[in-house]
This record gives sequence, C-alpha cells and structure tokens, in this order.
Amino acid sequence: MSAKIPPKTLAKTLAAIGCHMPDAFGLFWDEDGTMPWKDFLLALHEDPGLRFVRDAHLQEIDFLGIEMPFRLVDRVLRLKEAEPVPRYRPAVPPRRLYFAIRRKQYPHAAANGLLASGRPFMPLAVDKDLALRIARRRDPDPIAVDILAAEAHESGIVFLKSGEHLFLAANLPVRFLVFPKMSLEFLEREPAKLRVPKERRAQRALSEEALGGSFFVTADRLAGSSGQNEPPVSGTPKKSKKGARSGGWKREARELRRKREL
Repeated sequence: MSAKIPPKTLAKTLAAIGCHMPDAFGLFWDEDGTMPWKDFLLALHEDPGLRFVRDAHLQEIDFLGIEMPFRLVDRVLRLKEAEPVPRYRPAVPPRRLYFAIRRKQYPHAAANGLLASGRPFMPLAVDKDLALRIARRRDPDPIAVDILAAEAHESGIVFLKSGEHLFLAANLPVRFLVFPKMSLEFLEREPAKLRVPKERRAQRALSEEALGGSFFVTADRLAGSSGQNEPPVSGTPKKSKKGARSGGWKREARELRRKREL
C-alpha cells in the first residue's frame, strides 16, 4: 500500500469514484452490477496521486476487511450484494452529445455509425472535454464526434441518463453523427507515445541509482554464502583433515619398522 494513502483512505476514495460520482470520470456500471477493471483503473491513473493503484491494493483492502461497496473478481469489479445496482432511466438528451473514437476506428465509424462493443452501452458525454478525456486513456490523439442527440431521440433512439455528465446508448446511425474532416496522413501516422510524467521519470532514475554498487541475488550466490559450491581458491587446494590424519599414522608405522630393523 502506498505510504501516502492508508488502506482505509484509499477504500473511501475508490468508493467515491466508483459509486458516488462515476459519471464525472466517464464510468458507469452494467446492468448486472459489473464494471471492467481496466476501465476503472485507467480512470484512476489520470490522477498522479492514484497511479500507484494496482490489483493487489483492492485485494489487500478486501483481506483487511475494510468496507467497500465492490470487490475485484477475475479482472472485473462487482458490486457487493448489499449495494444496489444503478438503474439508468430513459431520458431526453440535450441537443448535442459527444463521443471520441480512436483514429483506427474512424473509417468504420464514418461508414457504419457507432455501436457499443464489449459492453451493452457507450458512454456519451455532455461536454466534449470529457469525451476526449475518456478516449485519451486508450489513444493519445482521439477524434471527437458530435452526436445530434435531439434528432436521434426524436427518431426513436433510446438514451439512458447516467448521472449529470453521461448518457448511454447502444448504437447510433451515421446520419446522427458529425465527423471532423480528417487528413489521410493524420489517420495513418503512428500514434504518439504517451509522455512519461516528470515525477515518474525521477522515481525511475532514483531506482536505477539505488542499484549502483549492488548485485542481484542468484542461486549461485546463495549456494556460495552457505559454504557450498564455492569456487576454488587459486593455488594448491588444501588437503582435508581426514587425509592429514591418515598420512600421519603411516609415517609413524614406517618409523617403528626402521627401529625394529636396527
């Protein structure tokens, strides 16, 4: 557990993000009370103070018996039985909503529209900044798509309201989507690598410096430290004490025979 955030404090933070204001982070729960762990983790890592969070931290919280409304099971967050599953109701959307896609999705989306993949619904943001923020978790240069939500709703598309910042929809035909004009060069170029934050680079440098003058523990070193399988010292190896004793009584026997012969 991070030294900066005790387990109880971390549990409260995760509970607030996951259950009290998930829509502010572009998150939502499925109808069966589950949420992909990766979606939740990527949202957490937007905050530099929460980039340390890994699977083990949720397992530790559960092991310590600290109260939290959900647990991690097989890479999926699951609400506990005592926690009510959010029920999203149909609602009239604003005139426009926003969704951002990865560049490689652009040709397919421009030809076929948007369709939820991997989950029952897509999160549609009330403001463009949130839509881009969600998409940047997977592509550093996403493409924002304007959704003619009011027209889509009038034509029969169902929108579910998820908090103040999100609406959910299963699919959106092309006629309700407004794509920006994109150059072929932009779509085909290699995605920019996500820049490593300055504090993480500094931490990595300190870790490398800490290794200076040290060595890694190996099986050979462990064997050597116990006095076994040590490399021989240069020069003639020492005779064992047993061998020294055996040579001594032979010399004494030879000297005794010489005295008798005399």
